[in-house]
Amino acid sequence: MSMKSFIPSVFGKNQSNANPFQALHQQIDRIFEDFGHDVPRSMSLSNPFVEGMNEISVNVSETDRQIEVTAEIPGVEQNEINVTLMDDVLTITAEKSLEKETKDEEDKKNYHLVERSYGSFWRSLRLPFAAESDDIEASFKNGVLKLVIRKPEEAQQKTQKISIT
Repeated sequence: MSMKSFIPSVFGKNQSNANPFQALHQQIDRIFEDFGHDVPRSMSLSNPFVEGMNEISVNVSETDRQIEVTAEIPGVEQNEINVTLMDDVLTITAEKSLEKETKDEEDKKNYHLVERSYGSFWRSLRLPFAAESDDIEASFKNGVLKLVIRKPEEAQQKTQKISIT
């Protein structure tokens, strides 16, 4: 018996003239299409939203002496940002509300398209060491939060050149 006759039967169909790799490809496509339908929102890989909160985009860079985190949080005021530190977990949260100002019935707007984000934003990062709040400098300018986290002495790495023989 040829391999061609075995493979399609694995998928519940015995199509003697069908391409077994095409059938496999279709099954894999169906699996990925179905993936996440029964998974809670907080565990879904395809959905970056967790309980109505958007994840903040960050850049993280490192030197021997510090870690720098920059987070884009446009449209949020400085007093709407909250940065917390618990052991080695740094968490950034922010709240951006929809501006609603109606003077009378004629000023009401009927939105046909809304692409700006409103709501709660967050991001948690695990640091490679337990930092102290005194070791963190925070600044916010033009919608970008910048955090500079000094490494403790024991975490500062000294780069040494290794010779290759």
